Amino acid sequence: MLPRAKLNTAAQRLAGLPLVSLAAVGLALIASLSSTASGELEFQRLALLQGEGWRLWTGHFVHFGLLHLLSDSLALLLLAGLVERHWGHRDSGLLLLGGAPLLAALLLLLAPTLHVYRGLSGLVWLCAAPALASLWPHTRLRPALLLLVALAVLKLSLDQTTPSPLTPGIPPELWAHRSGALLGVLAVVLRSLSRPSTTAIRQSAPPAPEPRR
Repeated sequence: MLPRAKLNTAAQRLAGLPLVSLAAVGLALIASLSSTASGELEFQRLALLQGEGWRLWTGHFVHFGLLHLLSDSLALLLLAGLVERHWGHRDSGLLLLGGAPLLAALLLLLAPTLHVYRGLSGLVWLCAAPALASLWPHTRLRPALLLLVALAVLKLSLDQTTPSPLTPGIPPELWAHRSGALLGVLAVVLRSLSRPSTTAIRQSAPPAPEPRR
């Protein structure tokens, strides 16, 4: 049997890994192995309206090709992994698990001409604002973060006019990216409202007892 100290060290190292992000990418890899399975899992407007609700989740994990899968997976690992490091496994898991169906529901409402959608890119944009908020306290990074925000806005504005080399012949879905970004901002706002600030905690803490003379 391993000593308890080694077990504790191994558990700490395991807890430090972005387990939720790795699981999401793993699901995407598995879901994209079979083209037949991809067809049963992808976002399909007609199938969803007929009651196949699992597609609200699974549609994000299938892709149109290997390059599309790899690029989305790397982007999700980067951003979702950063969120997971600051938010923890539970909250980052809730972000992805809850954000996926909300994002798909917004596509049903806002993109009536969209019949088929695949890809993690909507979830990547979902993690963009939480990742930015996680890094914002580092003041030295703020100029670079502001530049990234400007580039993200430019990307969103060009999505509908510039075809992606990752999915030739398939235009990028503007509403998936915009809806993901919007839900990410909403998640940051809700989290900030539900968690007391450090200033409030300090003000509410009882004063330290005076030393006896």
